[in-house]
Amino acid sequence: MDNNNNNNNTKEQQATPTDEAILSQQREIEKEVRETQKQIGDLEEPKVLLEEYKDNKVFHPKIEQVISLYKGIRRSRKDGSCFYRSFIFAYLEIIKNFPEKVAKAIEHANQVKNELLVFGYPDFTTGDFHESYVELLNEISKDGGISSDKLKDKLRDNSIDMPIVYFTRLVTSASMQKQPDKFEAFCMAMGSNSVKQFCQNNVEPPAANADQLQITALTDSFQIGTRVVYLDGNSGKLNHHDFPEGVEPIVHLLYRPGHYDLLYI
Repeated sequence: MDNNNNNNNTKEQQATPTDEAILSQQREIEKEVRETQKQIGDLEEPKVLLEEYKDNKVFHPKIEQVISLYKGIRRSRKDGSCFYRSFIFAYLEIIKNFPEKVAKAIEHANQVKNELLVFGYPDFTTGDFHESYVELLNEISKDGGISSDKLKDKLRDNSIDMPIVYFTRLVTSASMQKQPDKFEAFCMAMGSNSVKQFCQNNVEPPAANADQLQITALTDSFQIGTRVVYLDGNSGKLNHHDFPEGVEPIVHLLYRPGHYDLLYI
């Protein structure tokens, strides 16, 4: 009996992957995502979702509703930053041809940087991300602005995409930390000791997905009305949620489990 138990234990140990094996597999998946998916996609017709979900037809009724409401979709890389990347692309696309809006965006970026320094973030790294973002703002607005295709090409450059997306995460973190009365109870209910700890674990890591708290914080900071449309396999009408509440949405995002893409009316 003892020998059989020992053999069973050995088999269980062999069947359980090690932390190193799990990490190696995760890295392979991330590498495949980087190699096969652009950071930000081309503007396509929403009917491409029918092909994407060809083997999961339970989604088709709501995809048809998306097709009836929206003229375009711009898909984002599935790397955990899809919400932040889709949002910031939409924001830059909206303001790029309006110097006065870009000037306000730079003021906002400077304010966020100062808030982060007050919260104890190092000037060296925070300043680098802020500088990259402000440089892009200045670049997209000069000489009458740039086309959406050129903006897309810029954000397909990893040396631009990475700091811009990360600064967007820092904007979210600063927004949450300066509003503890609004966010702390929710953060603690989700297992964090403070808003700062929640941000360190669930906002600032490069692969951390965004959920309702992060969306609320980011749209609060930018004061850009954002509608999130929920694509699922449930029957009935397509559901949506507007952030911040009461603000007319000008950015539209499509959410399906674990992923966000940008929609165009």
